[in-house]
Parts: sequence; C-alpha cells; structure tokens
Amino acid sequence: MNWFKIETDKGKDGAYNYIGSSSDSLAVVVKKVHDGEFVQLANLVYMDRGEIKKWGDWDKKIVPTILINPKYVISVMQFKGDPKKKTKE
Repeated sequence: MNWFKIETDKGKDGAYNYIGSSSDSLAVVVKKVHDGEFVQLANLVYMDRGEIKKWGDWDKKIVPTILINPKYVISVMQFKGDPKKKTKE
C-alpha cells in the first residue's frame, strides 16, 4: 500500500491536503491526474497539530475514502511509509 498527500485547489479559500492510501504507485497516480481521471485515496487521515489522526476520530459518519477530481490537483507527494507509524530518521 502506498501513502500520498494530495494538495487540491479550493479557489479563493486556498488549498486543502488529503492524506490517504492507494494501491497505485506514484507514477500511476500522476498519470491518472494527467489523463483527467479521478484519484481514489482510502484510509484517510488528517493532521492535528503535527499529529496524524484517523479520519474516523473526526467524523465517524463518513467512510474514510475520497475520489479527487484531477482538475483541482496542485501536487502529489508520496510518504515513505504509513504516516500513522512512527519512523526513525
């Protein structure tokens, strides 16, 4: 499983980052964006004061998966691993 942070344009409201996992590689995600295909992220998490938290901790009513419209994607960054797990530098 690959983990990504995808920054999206919210127009006059700035930008928003989605953090989640995908079985797609970075190259496949970027190609989907380039080709105008929606990108799906599952297992969504969010940052709260530098700490990664599960989406369900914030909103238990929503399945933590999103389809991102490629026309709003600003950038795609891949994590080295699961951002919920502490890594040693």
